[in-house]
Amino acid sequence: MKRLVLAGLVGLLAAGLAGHAWAEQLPWGQGGAAKKDDAAPAAPGTVDLKKDLDPTLYGRAIKPIEAQIEQAEKVMALHQKEMEKPEAKRNLVQALGYKNSAARLYLAAMQKAKAGANIVTKPEQKQAILDQYEKPSRDKAIALLLEVAQFSHEQKDLRTAYATYKQVIQIDAENTQAKEAIAALEKEAKEAIPRKGSRGTGGGGGDKGLTKDPNAPEDRGQQDGTERDKGDDPSDNM
Repeated sequence: MKRLVLAGLVGLLAAGLAGHAWAEQLPWGQGGAAKKDDAAPAAPGTVDLKKDLDPTLYGRAIKPIEAQIEQAEKVMALHQKEMEKPEAKRNLVQALGYKNSAARLYLAAMQKAKAGANIVTKPEQKQAILDQYEKPSRDKAIALLLEVAQFSHEQKDLRTAYATYKQVIQIDAENTQAKEAIAALEKEAKEAIPRKGSRGTGGGGGDKGLTKDPNAPEDRGQQDGTERDKGDDPSDNM
């Protein structure tokens, strides 16, 4: 009886080994699932700039970009802190100023990224800097400027809205939202001009009354992201 049981176990073991060898010959059996996971390639075009660049080159090409982005994030943290206040205590002008300042910092990061791409020599490194730093900074700056412009328009600060939408067009000439808003603002300004013979400025059209006087002081602290009458500066809180 014992011999029969032992013979049966040996037979089962031999069958299992034969089945495993057969499975290994199949396309999906070679290497097993674990090997398939281990062999998964990195995303196409991904370059780890910190590993790929030597420390000196990284410091010259990337560190200046990161410094601008870090400052932008600090300013946006101040904006978030302001917006977390009870509605009655929020200073919306100050919050808008923070957005405007952050947008300018992201634009600076975008320019630093373009400069950094010119410092490195390998094409894949150049493209990585543009993909990882230039485009994201550009997109964030545009998004913030559009928010500033829209809020200014809602508050009837048409000059600030118009100038900010124009700034967006300088960055992205095909930005549909900015183009449509500029057309609407110009139409609004044209319709607001008194007819000929009535009291008022008369004549003109298009962006008349929307373009800021370059010698005039900035309205509501939009240029530097501060509230002039309070003298606050976002950098003071960093």
